[in-house]
Amino acid sequence: MYNLFFCIVKKETPMLSDALTPSPLAPDDSSSVSSPKELTPKDSVFFFEVLGQYIKDISFENPHLLSLLAASQTENKGDVSPPQNHLHIELAGHTVEENVEEIVLSVEHTIRQGEKTLCVTQVSYAGLFRINPDLSEEDRETVLWVQAPQYLFPFVRAHISHITQDSGQGVAWIQPIDFYALWMKKKSEQPVE
Repeated sequence: MYNLFFCIVKKETPMLSDALTPSPLAPDDSSSVSSPKELTPKDSVFFFEVLGQYIKDISFENPHLLSLLAASQTENKGDVSPPQNHLHIELAGHTVEENVEEIVLSVEHTIRQGEKTLCVTQVSYAGLFRINPDLSEEDRETVLWVQAPQYLFPFVRAHISHITQDSGQGVAWIQPIDFYALWMKKKSEQPVE
């Protein structure tokens, strides 16, 4: 497993370029270079760290494939409407331990042609995120409800595309989601206390 840090480095933190300057122990030898210093969350101001990511639940239905294949052999293809993609997105989260949150991005992708449902793919994909305890409540919410799902979404999209393609429906092209706009809309709908 690996950890991924999203961070802003403090100005006083040594940068990689600073670590590659000639060693003060050998000022006349330009070939002597000190080894790079590895940056850790303690050396930088990190927003969150990805501790892990995983599929929580996955489901696929292909209810009309045989009837559609048979119909495509006998009917005029000009009468068939193009397939339409529909997405339903849900986001949930809960605290696992202090400063560690599980965020679950659930996406239901449906392909319809006219009134017929061609296929339905449901993926619930989760990530464990360590949140910097020094963040303000507003920054914490942004990490949980914007940055975390933005990190998870490409993996969900890839799973849906692979499953849909393997089902015989072709590749599902799912456009990127603006989680910031969704979060702002959700916040504007909440009553002010």
